[in-house]
Amino acid sequence: GSVFARQIEKGIFAPPPEEKVTEEYFFVADALREMGFEHYEISNFARAGKYSVHNSNYWSKKPYIGLGPSAHSFNLHSRQWNVANVKTYSESLDKDILKFDFEELTEVDQYNEYIMTGLRTMWGINLDILQSTYKKYWSSVESRIAAYIQQGWAKRDGNHLVLTERGWLVSDYIFCDLFVIS
Repeated sequence: GSVFARQIEKGIFAPPPEEKVTEEYFFVADALREMGFEHYEISNFARAGKYSVHNSNYWSKKPYIGLGPSAHSFNLHSRQWNVANVKTYSESLDKDILKFDFEELTEVDQYNEYIMTGLRTMWGINLDILQSTYKKYWSSVESRIAAYIQQGWAKRDGNHLVLTERGWLVSDYIFCDLFVIS
């Protein structure tokens, strides 16, 4: 939905070749590492220990409260989000009404989110949690995880599965491959 994406759709600009994007991605990642930054999340770098506190709850499956138009809240079992339109949001508050949408997360939703949000970070997902909390999905993903490691897209760090930077480049594929479709 960005301006650049719309301009590509209209033919104003051509998307850069994938090889060029990959080359530039690794150039930037290497340069930031040399300056002392850690690549702690798929699209974020920071100095050691100076990670985004705001976003960390999204990635670590912790509850959070969203305040304001379009803000999201999460309580481990459901997600709520406020109406996006600023005028509608403001008018509803003037009437002591909070307009929001709500979704209850199924076990499949929770599993898929654990995969997607955890693998976005340098800490990855805890395989013990994957095996115990989502054990009915474990047998179907175990061999795929081994293949990602063999491809160089992932590695084991203790009991965690972590995507490599090469894995982050194909993360959409990995997430979709590991997702359970209900």
